[in-house]
Amino acid sequence: MDQNPEQTLNSTVKAWVNNTVQAPVDNTVEPPVDITGEAPVEKWNDVREVHFQTKLSAAMLDIASLQNPVSEDSSQLSDTMQDASLEGPFGLGPLVFPSLQRFNNINYFLISFCILSLSQGTISGLTHVSTGNFEKDFYLSRAEKVILTISYDLASLLVAILVAHYGCKGSRSKWLAAAALLVGLASILFAVPYLKYEIVRPVQDSEELCIDEEERTMPNCEENIVPFKSEIIIFSTIGQSLQGIAGMPMYILGVTYIYDNISTYMAGIYLGIADAAHVLGYGLGYAVGSPNLRPSFNHSSEEEVNDNFLLWQFNWFVGFLFATLLAWFTFFPFLCFPHRLPGAHKLKQQKEKDPLAFYKKLKNMKYGYNLQDLFHALWNFTS
Repeated sequence: MDQNPEQTLNSTVKAWVNNTVQAPVDNTVEPPVDITGEAPVEKWNDVREVHFQTKLSAAMLDIASLQNPVSEDSSQLSDTMQDASLEGPFGLGPLVFPSLQRFNNINYFLISFCILSLSQGTISGLTHVSTGNFEKDFYLSRAEKVILTISYDLASLLVAILVAHYGCKGSRSKWLAAAALLVGLASILFAVPYLKYEIVRPVQDSEELCIDEEERTMPNCEENIVPFKSEIIIFSTIGQSLQGIAGMPMYILGVTYIYDNISTYMAGIYLGIADAAHVLGYGLGYAVGSPNLRPSFNHSSEEEVNDNFLLWQFNWFVGFLFATLLAWFTFFPFLCFPHRLPGAHKLKQQKEKDPLAFYKKLKNMKYGYNLQDLFHALWNFTS
């Protein structure tokens, strides 16, 4: 039982060595292996983490599915706010007078539009009557007659699509103000020849009928009787072209402006009144110009030819000047009307609830300002 003291010391040393050397090996190397691979607590944590990620991904999918309706609603709201922001007061830029806001409605816009249509109709009637005299008195060639006849329609054709495409993007009332300015300017161009030139002078005996004894047309006869024929034809052609250009903003943008600011069941009445104003103006112009009709100076007797032709020319000038003042009277009212009249966005919402069959096809289409969008709009319109 008794052990050698040296053996006891050796056993003590060995025990100490085993406790101090082997224990750190077990704590530093083996425990991490057990924690990462075998501990059930950590496995439970992994399961909880996966379950949490599944819920999070499902929630993200739900949010993604809700993004489209929210964006559509927000876009509709932004469009409504934009339409409402276009409704402004009656004024010229920053100059807004409260006393003039009584004119900021569709009724006064219709009155201004009817006055402008009346003016253009009057000019058309006067021009139609005067062109007949030109053809008799000026010995117009076939080409000159064609130019005077188609200049209005040709100018309208060239600008109609451009006015419709770009005019609807801007302020349509400002386009109508420009149209009023052009109508008055065209009327002045029609009136200038009657004030500046001697349209037809009395025929001399040697120039009677411009035909010689053998019934052949005398050379240079036209230049002798009407020395300013070329200038007069140029003024008339330019005036007709300006009339055609001015008519497109009126009958494209003006009509749509009225329709957008009035209810559907009243739109036909307002548009009919606007169209009737032009017809009335044409009749007025024809009635004013008819008393100035007379037998051609080139085919009248010597007793009928006198100095009254100056008074005759002055009457034509007064008729065109009246039409000019009538058109320019509407220039400033059209400048003062806003982009949209108050309440237009509410009318738009009501019309969108029950659109016409034609508008159902085009209501969701949006176009830009470049030429590519223009051709795309034409294709959708015709297809």
